[in-house]
Amino acid sequence: MSSQTVNNPASSPLKVNTSRSAFSSTTDRRAGRIFQIEVETRGKWRGPVSPIAFLDEYLPPVADTGRPAFESQDYRVPGLGTEGFKEDKIYTHLAPVFQRFAPNLDVVITANAPDDVTWEHQKNLIRPDLCLYRKDVSRPRLTVLPDIEAFFEFKSKASSTGFRESDKPGVLEKDTNTAHETRGQLATYAGAMMAVQFRTHVFAVEVTGENARLLRFDREGCIVTESFSYITKSHLVEFLWRFNHASPETMGHDKSVTTPSASEDSHVLRARSVLHMEPTAKVWRFEVFNEATQKLVVFYGGVFAGELVANPFGRCTRGFYVVTVDGKRVYLKDTWRIDLLGIDKEGVVYEKLHAADVPHIPHLVAHGDAKGKWQKTAALDRFSGGTEEHRRPYQHYFIVFREIGRDLESFGTIWELVNAVKCAIKAHDEAFRKAKVLHRDISVGNVLISEDGTEGFLIDWDFSKPVAIDNDTPRQSERTGTWQFISAHLLTEPQGLHTRPDDLESFFHVLSYVILRLGNTSIGDGKILEHLNSVYDYAVLYRGETSGGQNKRSRLVESWMIVNAGISNECLRDLVANFEELVAVRYIKGPSADDRKQYKRLLSMPGLMHDDPLITRDPVWKYDKNKERLEDWSWIYERFCKATEDPSKLSDVPNLQRLENLQKDKLVTFGRFVGGTSSKRGATDDLSSQHQSQRSKRD
Repeated sequence: MSSQTVNNPASSPLKVNTSRSAFSSTTDRRAGRIFQIEVETRGKWRGPVSPIAFLDEYLPPVADTGRPAFESQDYRVPGLGTEGFKEDKIYTHLAPVFQRFAPNLDVVITANAPDDVTWEHQKNLIRPDLCLYRKDVSRPRLTVLPDIEAFFEFKSKASSTGFRESDKPGVLEKDTNTAHETRGQLATYAGAMMAVQFRTHVFAVEVTGENARLLRFDREGCIVTESFSYITKSHLVEFLWRFNHASPETMGHDKSVTTPSASEDSHVLRARSVLHMEPTAKVWRFEVFNEATQKLVVFYGGVFAGELVANPFGRCTRGFYVVTVDGKRVYLKDTWRIDLLGIDKEGVVYEKLHAADVPHIPHLVAHGDAKGKWQKTAALDRFSGGTEEHRRPYQHYFIVFREIGRDLESFGTIWELVNAVKCAIKAHDEAFRKAKVLHRDISVGNVLISEDGTEGFLIDWDFSKPVAIDNDTPRQSERTGTWQFISAHLLTEPQGLHTRPDDLESFFHVLSYVILRLGNTSIGDGKILEHLNSVYDYAVLYRGETSGGQNKRSRLVESWMIVNAGISNECLRDLVANFEELVAVRYIKGPSADDRKQYKRLLSMPGLMHDDPLITRDPVWKYDKNKERLEDWSWIYERFCKATEDPSKLSDVPNLQRLENLQKDKLVTFGRFVGGTSSKRGATDDLSSQHQSQRSKRD
């Protein structure tokens, strides 16, 4: 079987993000990135379970024919437990022993050979101690992330395990610095494998001193076995033997994405031509069961169209440019949808929106759940350490769109940026009014610019909610939304319901975020970094609860964008001023009783029309009017329409030097992150410094 890996990043528009942590903009060392992943994955580990039950559930028994005998003395590592003993002596001793139980695989020591080719943007990050590879795969180096089948992480001491022997919720995750590092490494390597391969799950092994644990990652969580002695117990070699003989699907390969057969060469050649793929780039065959027609639809390609995230848990959405069987270029979204009652499939939402004639949204080509045994998460199904209400199961899902858009930050002129946001606001408004659907995940990544730059699209409706159904009861145990762009109201009021004004504020944050990163402003790069970090990235995780938003709230109140940003374009500056004043009204102190008395006397003055400047400049009038405008978006939409009437007034091109400076410079902050055992969300549903993929807690 050919390697289940996505295309070489060098040949496609790819940017891989190691972490969605809100702290990733301030830390670029390996230890910091490992810590970020560990923080994001808290609460997603379940167990410990019996190794025997684990094996029987996930790796069916196979015949013992040709299996070597288990001899305890083979696993006794000389010097283990003595002062100064190093972990490399463990895997050096055990690797050849393991090889005997995996005759169809290569057992390779990879500890000192990080994959800096696949993961070139973050050197030295991906370096598991030992990896399993298929023998039929040619490896140009020791660590080849796209070809790893399973991996081992070794520690010299038993105390370095990432886990406790307790099945109580929240207690499995050991709370020490060493344990945090161990779990962070395990999660990072598993997440990276799942990011660059087409996988449903990943197997791994933690070895600490004379003990070991078996692990299985899927998008919902990781199942961890009880610690056992690999010297006196045969569970580890049983794992190797069963894994060696397992089917590709059982090992974790996604059977819905395969290598095209020889009879499909014409489709492969067409895909290479239409997608302008490199001659060496891999062309994949994607099978999508279209639920609208109840037929299987095939696509070819696999060029990345977005960013990847190396966290194993959550939706973990990936986008690909592919072609239809008749050669049309389309966009394929590969994701893991939350499979809970009351949450519609995204394709169903799009069908509803199009039926209501909602503009500025993509058109469906096909959508449906992936077929196969492991296409639905199983990590917390049988071995759940928590209650059913805290589960967040995922189902592998494909959705294909006719339109192919550009990232919001790829605008050619400021007009394209403002026009795209205008179109997205219109789409949101009509979806709310006509289809009774609230989007609830407005972010930079969810507003696209059409290829010709004349239109914007509002995408990613998978977290939307019917506004007339169950408004008071969350459908999930975790809040949805992209952290940087969630309203200050939702961040500072844990029990607050997600309403329409929250999404309007998110649009303001989207526009401000892009302007600060790519617009022409007089403010210095250092102050921009400070603002981006304190307003959009800042969060505190304490005892399982994530909080933030106070900085966002206070800077809205003080009109930070208009007072401090120094936007050079007058048309854009006026629009931002209107928008900032509008969304800030939720956080400013309302008029006092005396203020209202004075305003009432003003209204009673003879001869004053309703639009007299004496009235429209009054703070009470402004406050009341902006409160109304939070619900009726026609006023702010008109402001956007007015701003985009004449493209020449918004002709500024992106400030690419500014963006380069912000990406190159690192903001150094001082303080201490307060963590602890947590019940944290997962994956694309977690904190993120990258706007494509980060969800806040609660739904």
